Amino acid sequence: MDLTQIRTGLAAHGVPTRGHRYPSELRAGIRAHICTARASGQSWASLSRELGLRTVTLQRWAEPRATVTATPVPVVATRTDTTLRIRTASGAVLEGLDLDTAVRVLRALG
Repeated sequence: MDLTQIRTGLAAHGVPTRGHRYPSELRAGIRAHICTARASGQSWASLSRELGLRTVTLQRWAEPRATVTATPVPVVATRTDTTLRIRTASGAVLEGLDLDTAVRVLRALG
């Protein structure tokens, strides 16, 4: 993709704004142009002016794409018996009881 095609592609997408999405083909063409221009000594600022895109955008697009490989982790549902610690409004503390027992005690206390 030459500079004229890149400019035409950019113009077709209107004024660039933050979060503006460009087609992957256009980004690939820009990336190739950036690599060639940088190898010949062109500065980031002049590339930015030439393409009408922010310098940080061009720098981010020029970086190699990072690939992250997720490793599946098996999820095993286990149930553990948990105990509660409840402090009532009157200051009484119920500790070491399961939920059903704690509810019965609190109802009995009123």
